[in-house]
Amino acid sequence: MINSMIYKIYLHLFIVNSKYKIMRFLAFVIGLGMLLTTSDVIAQETVDTTTTEVSDWKLGGGIGFDFAQLLQINPKPGAGDNRIGLGGLSNWFANYKKDNINWENNVSLQLSAQKVGFADTLFIKNLDVFRFNSKFGFKGNNEKLFVAAELQTQTLLLNTYEGNVLRNRDGDKQLIAKFLSPLTASFSPGLDYKPKANLSVFYSPISYKLIYVNDPSVAALNIHGNPVGEQSLRQMGSNLKVVYTNKFFEEKMNINSSLDLYSNYLMNPQNLDILWKTDINIQLIKNVSLNLVTELFYDDNVSVILDSTGEPGVALSFTEALLIKYNILF
Repeated sequence: MINSMIYKIYLHLFIVNSKYKIMRFLAFVIGLGMLLTTSDVIAQETVDTTTTEVSDWKLGGGIGFDFAQLLQINPKPGAGDNRIGLGGLSNWFANYKKDNINWENNVSLQLSAQKVGFADTLFIKNLDVFRFNSKFGFKGNNEKLFVAAELQTQTLLLNTYEGNVLRNRDGDKQLIAKFLSPLTASFSPGLDYKPKANLSVFYSPISYKLIYVNDPSVAALNIHGNPVGEQSLRQMGSNLKVVYTNKFFEEKMNINSSLDLYSNYLMNPQNLDILWKTDINIQLIKNVSLNLVTELFYDDNVSVILDSTGEPGVALSFTEALLIKYNILF
């Protein structure tokens, strides 16, 4: 009860009353960590610190921060300009396994922004992704085959205006994205084959996928995959997802990679949507690791900003981040 009261006070003081959105986000991440590590429910369980299991649940997470700062006063010609950049990565999981039931849940956040120049410049967003995934499986007579269903969702957290700036200070920039605009969600019932403990192959022949843009003004731009005059795109197709995890060098290096392929039966089924995510984790010291995170994305319904022209278009998109992460297991 005391921990719950402390958390409520924290929410009121730091999240509700925070003036800036970036501060509200950082408060949210810290508050989430407080909630997960001080919860009365978790504290009452018997925790095995070797296996990091709480009853039939296995829980854990990690937070990584990215910070860079440069100050120049009366710089020499050609020396550059002031810069401040901040961001982070957070990943939390809660997995349940008992008898014939296997339930995997994952929440991840990636956010970073930078400001170059003096006070009259604006923060530019570098990265903003919020994901929640859940997969439930039931094992029959075959030890390696599960009847399963997976829910995947993705959106972003902060308002974004033309030029990827976080504020529309002069009122002359178009809002291009915000929370739930867009939202991508899919529900996929199918079969999950696990030939090894570190490999999963999931296939759904009837996967429902939705692209939804909640804000009408953002939907009118037609850059997030929604058809002209509509706020959503509904798809029905097949989904193949391969997940590989492994540990090397006496468990000092972990690799987690997932390849997600989707074919829309209703429109251009030959064009595959691709999402390939890889996280390479190298332990430096206890609970501290160096993480290389990459993501390859393609969807012929969704526009990306082309490096060659600076304009929206359909093409492969690649993201890479290198940061130090503090890992929490409980």
